Amino acid sequence: MPEEKGLVLATGKRKSSKATVKIIQGNGQVFVNGIPLASYFQRLAHRRHAIYPLVATETLSKFNVWMVVHGGGPTGQSGAIHSAVSRALRIQNALLEGPLRQAGCVENDKRKVERKKTGQPKARKKYTWVKR
Repeated sequence: MPEEKGLVLATGKRKSSKATVKIIQGNGQVFVNGIPLASYFQRLAHRRHAIYPLVATETLSKFNVWMVVHGGGPTGQSGAIHSAVSRALRIQNALLEGPLRQAGCVENDKRKVERKKTGQPKARKKYTWVKR
């Protein structure tokens, strides 16, 4: 349900990161926490993953995107942004659901860090067992 001005808000999560995205008609400016995307994410893979829904639907030059993200590291943050941008595009235009689904942008990645168990050094690693 886009507002009269065309502003759309959406949220996304990945690992321990949370992102809020604002999308509005524009010329393709992308900011993360007030910093341009290229300066915020050092690795090209994180930049590509964050804006992949816009690239897959060929709408990168049609919208200005402001993202606020916190928690986790760069991989989780780019995943949270990816999820939020995908949701915002589906709210903005319901016809983009098909291309987003074909590009694999609709499903969220639910994987989290597995907890460490007591009596073990890590989550799955075991201490060496010696019989004698």
